[in-house]
Amino acid sequence: MSLRPKILLLALETSWSGAARLPRALQEAGFAVGVACRAKAYLAQTKFRDHFFLLPDKNYGQGHLAGLRTIVKAWPPDLILPMDDWTAFFLAQVHEHLAEGETADALTDLLKRSLGNPAGIFEAANKRRTIEIARHLGLRVPASAPADSAADIREFGRVHGFPVVLKRSYDNSGNGVFICHDEAQAVAMLARLHRKQRLKDEVSLWREEFRGRRMERCWLPSDQSITVNQHIVGECATLLAACLDGQMLAALSAVKVEAFPDDKGPSSVVRFVRVEEMRRTAEGMLRHWRLTGLIGFDFILDAAGQAWLLECNPRSTPIAHLGGRAGENLCAALHAGLTETPVPPPALENGWLVAHFPAELWRDPHSPHLASAFHDVPVDDPNLWAALKQAVPSRRPAVHRVS
Repeated sequence: MSLRPKILLLALETSWSGAARLPRALQEAGFAVGVACRAKAYLAQTKFRDHFFLLPDKNYGQGHLAGLRTIVKAWPPDLILPMDDWTAFFLAQVHEHLAEGETADALTDLLKRSLGNPAGIFEAANKRRTIEIARHLGLRVPASAPADSAADIREFGRVHGFPVVLKRSYDNSGNGVFICHDEAQAVAMLARLHRKQRLKDEVSLWREEFRGRRMERCWLPSDQSITVNQHIVGECATLLAACLDGQMLAALSAVKVEAFPDDKGPSSVVRFVRVEEMRRTAEGMLRHWRLTGLIGFDFILDAAGQAWLLECNPRSTPIAHLGGRAGENLCAALHAGLTETPVPPPALENGWLVAHFPAELWRDPHSPHLASAFHDVPVDDPNLWAALKQAVPSRRPAVHRVS
């Protein structure tokens, strides 16, 4: 492989601002960077790219597959990185679709190389399966059980107490997580989550798919299960790993100091730390799934310093580009792994405090963290900076049934 391998960043979502910060770090690590996204995506605004490919506004699976074939034929990458959850699902589904054919082609091989184990993506993104597998591997996870009825809630609460956490198997950004403080609240929330959609809702969903505003359900995960989980008190923490075929090359970890739009949402301020149990847990899960790319994990650190695994995000997260200063340069480690050169040694600036832009401004325009922490503003990327300054804060959507 060339010392300047080609990496394609693919994004079907448009509002993930963290994804737009990654191309610069990848170029600095030695990659030739291709970007494929919609025109209104934040990722489309960055100047740090070698090639740009515009995806259509219409969100049809077959159309995106045809577009992906065209892109990799015109600019064959060594690796594709999904920039959001739905893109990770889509790429894994495309590989499954192509692998079922009579003959594999170059795109099949590229997806296998890019994801490591495409089938593992579906498990890694599934909150229920992640906990089940981690428990089987002997890793520290909260107690959990299927929540199919009010009786399941009552029995779980009798054994483990309240509060409890209800989780959808597939969701992101805290949208599928509900902390319930007593039995009545948990039973009521479960009823809302299990409520069948009205005919009007089904027609609306079909209309969104027909118009290409939402990708067809056949291209997305279908596990609609809900689990009830033990509530662990402590600090929310995250780890992002660079890996090849299940081998962890480097990892960054941080605790959540502030979040937006609420406590369940993504971090708006983080403090970088190194927690060995988080690293061991991530290594065990990555070996099991044999994944490649940038893979994130969420934890709770309890008062005793123990790390409880909550879920996995099989794609990049907003701390990915900060590794050059925060300790382990994930982009450089991924480049070293692909080119079979030495992985750069860690240089952790322990306790480094970072305020994400524009999330912390959205949370509190007068936040003291904007002065005391490193405010991660892309001043060297003017179009991206302007787009993020004009962005409208995202809010928590209403509870709805997973389709």
